[in-house]
Amino acid sequence: TFLLPAVGYMLLLGLPLLTWFGIGQGTFVETALLLHPLQPVLALLGAAVEPATPATIAYGLAAGATWVALFAWWAASSFHRFVVDKVNTADLQRQAVAPPRLRLDVNGPLVRRLGALRSLGPIDAHSIGRDAMLRWMIFIPFVMALAVRWVLPLLVDAAQGWLGIDLAAYYPPLMGYMVLLIVPYFWGAIIGFLLLDQRDEQTLTALQVTPLPLRGYLAYRLTVPALAATLTTLLVMPITGLFDLPWWGYPLLALSVAPMAPLAALALAALAQNKVQGLALMKAAGIVLVPPLIAYFLPPAWQLPFAVVPTWWPAQALWHLHAGSAWFWFFLGGGLLYAGALLVWLARRFDAVMHR
Repeated sequence: TFLLPAVGYMLLLGLPLLTWFGIGQGTFVETALLLHPLQPVLALLGAAVEPATPATIAYGLAAGATWVALFAWWAASSFHRFVVDKVNTADLQRQAVAPPRLRLDVNGPLVRRLGALRSLGPIDAHSIGRDAMLRWMIFIPFVMALAVRWVLPLLVDAAQGWLGIDLAAYYPPLMGYMVLLIVPYFWGAIIGFLLLDQRDEQTLTALQVTPLPLRGYLAYRLTVPALAATLTTLLVMPITGLFDLPWWGYPLLALSVAPMAPLAALALAALAQNKVQGLALMKAAGIVLVPPLIAYFLPPAWQLPFAVVPTWWPAQALWHLHAGSAWFWFFLGGGLLYAGALLVWLARRFDAVMHR
């Protein structure tokens, strides 16, 4: 329901690019493309790299603002129609006939006798198993790794033939970074949604008066996504076939991104009020993957401001390890320290939210 329509959307959005390859030239086609939502963006991008007439700039600004307003209205109406109304309907249906769910007996002997992992692990596995979105998140990194190895190189070769630009030098470092960081991103989202579910069900509130303290629960929630991200990274990165690293390189890279998973989980739990906000926040959080890509093309001195973005550190560790630079150890250690400080801050924020 998402991936297949997305292919159609991308093809429609890419229509203005056909004229760049000499397809669809002519006055009629160029006039018709002025009504395309991507055309104002291309006009303004062109004005940024070469002189443009005032009419072109005015068209880009006016048409772009119009399309933004139209899409904002469409997004708002679609949100209320397909999210808010359906959530309200689903709540009424659940109240009418509540399906059986596996719940944690926070006062039962299981919590008193077993640790957090053995008592909460089956609950989490059941919760992930009944949620289609969370199930798919587990396999997305593997699908992406296979695409990076077998599909995207074909597109890179085709782009080189069409545009005459050699992208092969940029492909391994940039795509390797995306695969490396996408693993903790999705594991953090999975655990974050479980936290939101259990907070809505008042499970976390009940834990404060049970033998399993909230701190023990929080330690479990921080450890599980970190371990899952580490193991998944060890499996996914070799599948890509992008790098010829020493045997110790992959475990250290997995260690460098491990804190990103609990960071993402705590960010969702501490900043989102419900699963709808959590889904929006998860999508918006993807923007933290962009700054390291921008920094890759900048001189080293200009990259320092990007150090405030936690994903910058493992990106630099990956690229310096690939280059055989001793700076790899600096970025590995610095990234772990910085991520640890952020984890402490978010854990305190989460604790404050739970004690409101």
